[in-house]
Amino acid sequence: MNTLQPKRINSPRGAGVTSLQDAARLLALFLSVPIYVGSRLELSLAAFLSQAVFSERFQPCYRAEYLENLLRIDEQQSIYVLEDPLGTRAVLILADENAILIGPFVPSVYQEKHAHALLSVFVHPDSALMLRFKTYWCGLALCDTETLSRALSSFLTYAQFVPADFALHHVSFSAAETRNPLDAKVSSNPLNQGAQTTSDPIAKIEERYALEARLMQEIAAGRTDEAIAALHRMLRQSRPQEGMTLELWPQESAMAIMRTIIRLSACASGLPAPIIDAISLDYAQQMRRLGNDHRKMVRLYERMITDLCREIRLMREKGYSPLTMRALHLVSRGFKQPLSIGDVAAELQVSESTLSRSLKTDTGKSFTELLRDTRLREAAAALSTTSLPVQQIAAGVGIDDSNYFVKVFRKQYEMTPTAYRRARRAEGV
Repeated sequence: MNTLQPKRINSPRGAGVTSLQDAARLLALFLSVPIYVGSRLELSLAAFLSQAVFSERFQPCYRAEYLENLLRIDEQQSIYVLEDPLGTRAVLILADENAILIGPFVPSVYQEKHAHALLSVFVHPDSALMLRFKTYWCGLALCDTETLSRALSSFLTYAQFVPADFALHHVSFSAAETRNPLDAKVSSNPLNQGAQTTSDPIAKIEERYALEARLMQEIAAGRTDEAIAALHRMLRQSRPQEGMTLELWPQESAMAIMRTIIRLSACASGLPAPIIDAISLDYAQQMRRLGNDHRKMVRLYERMITDLCREIRLMREKGYSPLTMRALHLVSRGFKQPLSIGDVAAELQVSESTLSRSLKTDTGKSFTELLRDTRLREAAAALSTTSLPVQQIAAGVGIDDSNYFVKVFRKQYEMTPTAYRRARRAEGV
């Protein structure tokens, strides 16, 4: 039996569930590994097992009976590093009445010869089994022993435990070993190969690619509602099962993949790359602040899709040139600040006359008219949906002179801002 040997701390041990969950979130983000937290009595194993198990026959340490026996062990401070015959690993931490289940993860990248040798101990692996195992292995995070040791020490310290107080057990199963090395009872019923696998892995892969293709088609066509529906079907297919007291799924990789899919879809529509990139960067910054808040992340995906689809429809319905599209996008992003045709032309690296000609040809309006229309449209929306004073709304859309704002608004909408607000409210808008 070994013990971790980091520096001791003087803070009180075990600051409570909130600190433990915060520490688990940080650990999940650092390792990119799912983490489940709860009390020893309440920690459900269903969600972990649905993700962890390739085959009960090959992975006795991932049996529910074995893990339940570990949870019942009368040890206050223990860490169990579990390694199955296939080489995957998981960690169970027992900290007073709390239990933290980490994993599964793998120590190295997938290698075909190594995988074949591992599976050959149990069966003669055919191509279908090899593909299923590759899909399983490559879906797990990489984590080497040194990184794991440092991460666990930092995790326990942050959670206000003393890492040196924890006994560290390495539990490694051989291919022939199905007993519990801690003398816990394990079912002796015949093992059922593939008992945890309920669907054809090839069909799952084909389904995922089909859902991604559908999402990309809908975005490229500018169909917002259909694209969002496709997004939710895709997320449902890949979302892990629920059931844990606390389930922590790092979002960083998923966020990057989803943003890439959405961006490539918009690119396929012919939308100018600078517009796509500007929208993508806006949402990337917001997404990085969310951590593991899945619901808010999905809402940001929806908004990003909505913004891109709107630009795609505008491009297709109006037939605007890429230069005009990029200029209009800059106006929509910068109308709240002082903005001139010179500013936009410099950003687009064209002359003012070239930009002015493009705008006039495509829209029939000058830059000044387009900027004014954008500001008035946003002001009208604010009048309909808020109770802000007219002067504040005017300043918010980039018009500091409230008298001028009332004048141009009346010309555009044939009524004053105040009358417009009353009329919209009377209509129930």
